[in-house]
Amino acid sequence: ITATDAIAVDASGNLYIHSGTAVAIVQAGSGTVSTVPTCKGRTIDFSHRNGVVLGPNGDLYVSCEQDMKVVKVAGGTGAISVVAGTGSIGSAGDGGIATNAQLSFPSGLAIDPSGNLFIATAAGIRRVAQDTAIITTVSQGIWGSLAFNKAGQLYGARGLQSFPTVSVIDIQAGTNTIVAGGGCSVDDGGPATKATLGGSLQGAIASDCNLLVR
Repeated sequence: ITATDAIAVDASGNLYIHSGTAVAIVQAGSGTVSTVPTCKGRTIDFSHRNGVVLGPNGDLYVSCEQDMKVVKVAGGTGAISVVAGTGSIGSAGDGGIATNAQLSFPSGLAIDPSGNLFIATAAGIRRVAQDTAIITTVSQGIWGSLAFNKAGQLYGARGLQSFPTVSVIDIQAGTNTIVAGGGCSVDDGGPATKATLGGSLQGAIASDCNLLVR
């Protein structure tokens, strides 16, 4: 496995790894590695920087950055379908069906407790409603990794700035509050907002609700 971009873990403890050219599954217990069905015969390209997230019913969602699309690999069957993006770069399409909307280099993915899909892009965070497939923009700016905590709060990383940061995003209020990064300190033990973080940030929420940043 090389050039790991993103990982996800399902309820059974199986590990999903995007490794540059495919999504690999490491089976819990046995450690057996298999590959998620590829997009052979389709226009989707798994070979660029992508994000992965698992839905509550076992479906795997993958962002295909260079194809400007997000796809779903159905749990059990492995069938692949597009859930967002037309393949053309842009930010148009809010208020319509997600598959008719443009995306701008989609990367990090997250799913909230209600099953809504959130997509980090270079033009903001887009939400695809679970029940209607309608897409809307919930936050502006260039975003990378996304993660929800148990309380339903959304965290987002901005790793392409001169001073990378991690913020908690209030979707209803439309505000972002920096919780880590943006400072000048490289020492441990101080306030997270005074720390300097490296580029290409990725984040996750641990079981104890602590924020983990790579």
